[in-house]
Amino acid sequence: MVIIRLATNEDLPQICDLWYTMLLDHGEYEVYYEPSYDSKEQFRSMLNWALTTKDRFLFISEKNQEIIGFLYGILRSIPPVFKKGIEAHVSDIVVKEEFRSMGYGRKLVNHFKGFAEKEGANVMSLNVHIKNTRAIDFYEKTGWEKQMIVMRKDITPQDDDIHI
Repeated sequence: MVIIRLATNEDLPQICDLWYTMLLDHGEYEVYYEPSYDSKEQFRSMLNWALTTKDRFLFISEKNQEIIGFLYGILRSIPPVFKKGIEAHVSDIVVKEEFRSMGYGRKLVNHFKGFAEKEGANVMSLNVHIKNTRAIDFYEKTGWEKQMIVMRKDITPQDDDIHI
């Protein structure tokens, strides 16, 4: 049986390890995701802050007292120039490789959706890398629609750009 609950400080080391594994997987998509030397510590600091902030939520999926996944969500007001509302944004969601395609990611998303609806949210959003076809398939099967394209350009100076 899987339990979904709010995370605690004690859960952060396992969550950070899981997140780091996901980050390394994303490295195959582009260099942008290459971790820094203190990535885990920075992520843990961010999550620690999230645990004490009223608009951030960290849910874990636990099976036999093992964390098998997590969802980091944010509730944010839609700017007032648009129809008023609250957006529930999935910042990060990860399920351990050996537990994928078993419905645990869907349960995490549905849990956050139900939570967000109770908090007044009327729309959900997330970002997914265009090369992460497995995740895109998952989101489309669960009712998400592609609506935006994020474009990125590397502006790091190249050796041939440097003029002395």
